[in-house]
Parts: sequence; structure tokens; C-alpha cells
Amino acid sequence: MRIVAVFVLIALSFPAAASTREQINGAFGISLGQLFDKSSAIGQRTMHDGTRALRFQPDKTFEFFSRYYVLVTKEPHAVYAIWAEGDMEDDEKCREAQQVLMALLENKYGVLQKNRISSQRYAAKRVTLNERYIETSCSGYNVTLNIRYSDAELENSSKNNPKSSVQKLDASGL
Repeated sequence: MRIVAVFVLIALSFPAAASTREQINGAFGISLGQLFDKSSAIGQRTMHDGTRALRFQPDKTFEFFSRYYVLVTKEPHAVYAIWAEGDMEDDEKCREAQQVLMALLENKYGVLQKNRISSQRYAAKRVTLNERYIETSCSGYNVTLNIRYSDAELENSSKNNPKSSVQKLDASGL
């Protein structure tokens, strides 16, 4: 815990000037909005809602994470989210690592947004700039540290339009 506290203090001792705060552009060598060649994926997983997360090998890694994913729009496969996950020893180690991450992110991007009620359940913390945000959390029985970079505008445009699905259905039998 002392090492984490010292690291946090060091990270915060070099604050960026408010006028030079960075925009949230991406992470791990991937930019939000960039086109992703799906053939370069080294695996994938499907979420409960059918969304596919494409696993990739990043150009730039971070020591807390071992698995990296992108979520892309249907066409032209623009990246709207970048995720990374890493296994932690236990809840305490995960919270310490999350604290270090948030100190680094807040130093780079600014003050975090207050937690939403749904985020409090998962101890999620968020940094938001315009339509883009970074969220960190600890989750699962086999404790996992998560970080998610997202572009809300691209994400919303990538979701299925329910009206177009309704128009394709034959409602005569209802």
C-alpha cells in the first residue's frame, strides 16, 4: 500500500497545466475512430447483447493488463471502444491498481466525473471529456482490473437502429 501511495504522490506531483490537458484519443497504440482491420484480430468474444469484442496485440502495453480488445462499428469498422483487462491477486490489489490508474488518468486528462449510481456497484471510476470517456473498474470472482476507453457518439451510431428492425418484421400475425 505504501508503494502505491508513493507512486500516486509522484504521479500527482507533475500536474499538467489546465490548458495543456490531453484529449482522449485512444490507448495502447489504437485511436478511437480509426479504422480497424478485422483480419488483424487475434481472437474475439461475444457479449450477452451480441456485440463482438475483437482481441488484438497492442503496440503499446501497460503492465496491469494482459488482454486487449476493440469494439468497432459495422462498416467501415471504426473503433468506438478500446478495452483492456488484467487479472489481479485479490480485491485489495485491484483497488490499489485502480487508484494508481485513476491518478495517472486524472493527471493526464483532468478530474474524474462523479460516479453514477450504477457505477458505484462495480466501484467504477470515470474520466470524461466531451463525448469520450475512460472508465476503470474491478470485477468478477477471479478479480479483474478493467479499463475502457469509449467514444459515446460512435458507440451510439454503431448500435442497431430499432426502427429499421421493426420495419423488416411482418406484424400481421400480432
